[in-house]
Formats: sequence, structure tokens, C-alpha cells
Amino acid sequence: MITRKNIRIQGYDYKKAGYYFITICTKDMKELFGSIIDNKMQLNEKGNIIKNIIESYNENSKNVKNEYYQIMPNHIHIIIHFIEDNNVNISTVVSNLKAKCTKELKMKNMWQRNYYERIIRNEKEYKNVMEYIVNNPYMPKYNW
Repeated sequence: MITRKNIRIQGYDYKKAGYYFITICTKDMKELFGSIIDNKMQLNEKGNIIKNIIESYNENSKNVKNEYYQIMPNHIHIIIHFIEDNNVNISTVVSNLKAKCTKELKMKNMWQRNYYERIIRNEKEYKNVMEYIVNNPYMPKYNW
């Protein structure tokens, strides 16, 4: 049996208002959502479905907003903003997003089991994360 390392900060309340930088990767890093052409992400049909799901989240949620996102060929970066303390945690939000994408695309096992997250603690970190997301299509492949 494989023991997975807990990457969450012990004692931190992940229902707390604030900004969270999330990266969700496809299983086996399969390039499902499009291609980078001339340093610009060109979404395919699956990528456009993911885009619509992410954007519709803001219309359907009062306290949780997708502040900014970038869909890449094999992963997604999202800044999720909990406007106020929530009754759900960031893990539930990510799980729901992954489940909705899986259902809409009718693809089983499309995601890695976990996700990467970083709590954005101040304006400087927010700016750095935004810059990273914006520049991600310009970076060498898999250098993230």
C-alpha cells in the first residue's frame, strides 16, 4: 500500500476567507486540453468545456470565485477566492470542479488523485502568482 504525504498545512482552516493558488494536473500528464502554439494556449473542444465550467462557477457561487485561471495542455492553474469564511473547504471546491469536468467530458480517470495548492498570504504573493499564471504558456514544457 502506498502512503501519500499530506501536503496541507496542519492546523490551517481551509474554509477561511482568502486566496488559494490551485494547480490540477491530468493523470499521467496527458495533454487533453489543447496545445501551446506561438506561446499561446490554443484550447481544443475539451479545453473549451473546462473553460466554460470554470467561468460558470462564478455565476453559481456567492462566496467562492475563480479569480483568475490558465488552462494548459495537461494542467489548470486557478486562483480561488473565498470571499468570506465558508462552510466548505478548498478541497471540496477542487473535488467538485474535478467531478464536474469529468462528468461533462465523459472521461474517467482524467485527473491526478490530488492537487497542488498554495495559500496566497499577501499582495506581493498574489502578484507573483498572477505573473506565473500569465507567463505559464511561455515557459519551457513542464517547467512549473
